[in-house]
Amino acid sequence: MDFSLKKGEAVAFVGTNGCGKSTLLRILAGITTADTGEIITNPGCSYSFIPDRYEKSGFTIPEFMKHI
Repeated sequence: MDFSLKKGEAVAFVGTNGCGKSTLLRILAGITTADTGEIITNPGCSYSFIPDRYEKSGFTIPEFMKHI
């Protein structure tokens, strides 16, 4: 699968459970390494992944986001 995004564009990933939406976002954010394929990014671009829930760790949400 190939796709590209331009500055200011928004994208939504829609699919059934287990199809790889979260995995793709984790790969883009640098949290997970892809087994195959290639991610090409422009210098200066940054990506973030905000999970839909977070561990009960005593962090505030801003502290958790900084942590991950």
